[in-house]
Parts: sequence; structure tokens; C-alpha cells
Amino acid sequence: MQDKRMQRLVRFVAEMKEGHFPNAVSFARLLMDNEWDDHQPMGVSPKTVQRDIAFLNERFHPPMAYDPAAKGYCLVDMSWSLPYLSLAENELFAALFSNRVSEPFLPAPILQAMGDVKTAELAAGEPGNMRLEVLESLVVATGGSVPVVPALAQTVLRAWKDARRLRICYTRGADGVASERDIDIHALFLSDGAWYARAFCHLRQGVRSFALHRVSKAALLEVRFQRSAAVVEEVRRGRVFDYDFVSDVCVTCVPERAKYFREREWFAGQQIREQPDGSLAVCYPAVPAPLVEQWVLSFGGAVTVTAPSALRERIRLLAVTLATGHEASPVA
Repeated sequence: MQDKRMQRLVRFVAEMKEGHFPNAVSFARLLMDNEWDDHQPMGVSPKTVQRDIAFLNERFHPPMAYDPAAKGYCLVDMSWSLPYLSLAENELFAALFSNRVSEPFLPAPILQAMGDVKTAELAAGEPGNMRLEVLESLVVATGGSVPVVPALAQTVLRAWKDARRLRICYTRGADGVASERDIDIHALFLSDGAWYARAFCHLRQGVRSFALHRVSKAALLEVRFQRSAAVVEEVRRGRVFDYDFVSDVCVTCVPERAKYFREREWFAGQQIREQPDGSLAVCYPAVPAPLVEQWVLSFGGAVTVTAPSALRERIRLLAVTLATGHEASPVA
């Protein structure tokens, strides 16, 4: 009860800091309108909010007053924050910056929860001379993204968070075949704008990756499982799809693209040797087979495979196919 009261007080103070002039009726309506988590309902009656306001005054003595014209409460001293929740200006900016950067990547239920976190941060913060509008100019260019149905995302997130088994209807991307299966989600990860679950599949009796946008139904089961640190570590190291790997891949990069190539580690274990002519000789212990071909081709001839010979031949055949397909003029 006290925890929920403190959550309401944090939000109430944030409303005052944002100049919204909350009162018992308007704030109770706000809590009702913004409910989303079944396990943490925030909706209360206006009378409960009145008791919260009385408790806020008696316990913390905030510099707040009732504005008859606005029909709500405001802070006389906007720098005031709830005791033991205070964030200094630089800490507040860092927290809000982190929220802003994360927004484009997160499913809808997490974004809603982040709204509550942002509210708490504003209520606890000491903004000083910080201009919050500057964060609006922080734009994260993510490229394409694959949306997930919010209700399904919420069920998946709860299964992952609580380590509960999940029954899903899943459509495979390769052939469009749908099947029902029970999965234990050990990790979630983002890849090329889409969210995936790395989970133990009881139908296949092995660890698999499931694209969340291909889940059409999801139901929580009562069975709980022990999260595997080994699976989580594999995801952390980038082993997220069940690809075959090509071992001991070596490539060269022309001098004109060498500076760009050096800027990042394209695959794990990258080893670069500078050549006298300014080109690069690069080796990787293992590269996912489906990715290496499109990666080499993406450089438009600036990167050439030197080993293994089988991969080099596959790239050559792909290049021949591309060249053949572009020989004739397109039909108008």
C-alpha cells in the first residue's frame, strides 16, 4: 500500500512540475486512463487522492499551493523534489537521455512503463538550468523496424520477466507454416529492427530463436523454469540464430575503403593486418554462413574473399548471377 502511495505521490509531484495543476478529480482520472499493467493497477478514487495530498503535506511539507484559477495544485518552488529520491541535474539529464535513445527500439508495453519512469525522474530531479526540450533534437535513426502487437508483446515480456512457460502459435518465416508450441524464454534480443526471443522449444527439444512479429497467439502457463546463464551468454556474444558457420574466413579490403573498414568489428575475433599498399588483410575465426555472402557483396567489390576456397567460389557464382541479371535493359 505504501509503495503504491509513493508511486502516486511521485506522479503527482511530476504533474505539478510539468505545470498541469492536478487536483483530486483530475489526477484520479489520469491514473485510471494510464493503467496498463494488470499486476500494478494505479487507479484510485478522488477521495484516495485527497488523502494522498494530505499525507504529502503532513509528511514532506512541499512548497505547494492550490491555484483557484487553474483549479489545481502547483509548486511554488519548482526546484523542490521528494526527499530521498533526488537526482542532480547531470544525473537527471543522463537518465532522460537514456530513455530517449531507447524509445525507437522498445515494444509498446515497455514504452508505456518508460513513461512512468520518466515521470518519476522528473519528480525526483533538480533540473536547474537544464532545458528538457533539447532532448527533442536527439533523433535516433534506426532504419526499418518490425512492429509487434502490444497485447502479445506484453504477454511475451511477462513470460520472460517471470520465467514462465509460454504457449504460442508461431508462423515460420521460411515456409509460412504455423504451429503451436511451448517455449521457455531465456533472453530477448533486437536484430535488424525486429525483436526475437531466444527460447527452449519443447516441440523441437532445443534452443531456438523466435521472431516476436511472427507470434499470432500467446498464453502464459503456470509452469516456471530456471533461466540458463549459458543461453544468455551466447546471445550476449552474438550467437542468436541457428546458422551454420564458415570457419577461418579471410578477406582483403582495397586501400580506398580501408579507413571505413577499420571503424568497426564486423564479426567476432576480427584480426586486421595492414598491407604495404594500404590495403587490409582481415581474418575471422567463424562467420555465420547466411550473412557472409551478403556482407561481402555489400562492399561492391571493395572486399574480396581469399579463404576458404568454397566460400570464394560461392561469391563468384553469386556475382555472375547478379551480372547476368543486369545485362539486359529493363522493360519499360
